[in-house]
This record gives sequence, structure tokens and C-alpha cells, in this order.
Amino acid sequence: MSAYYQMYGLRIPTQASAAWVIGGEEKPYARLTLCEIEYDQPYVYS
Repeated sequence: MSAYYQMYGLRIPTQASAAWVIGGEEKPYARLTLCEIEYDQPYVYS
């Protein structure tokens, strides 16, 4: 996690990355950015 946002008393990660470590070297394969979030929805996700 590299960045966070404080909202409603919660610290939410907004950026992250993932990498394989092969032979002692990191091989990045994903960079993620949270653009929108909703929670406590009154319906079942499908």
C-alpha cells in the first residue's frame, strides 16, 4: 500500500502494487488505484 485516504474515521488504502520476487529481483505485475468505494449497501451483490 502506498497511499491512504481518511474517510468516516477509516483509513482506506487507495493505491497498491504487487510483484513477484524471482531470483531476489522484484517483477511487478499489478498497480492498483481505488477510484470509488461503497459499503453497507442494503442489497446483495450479484
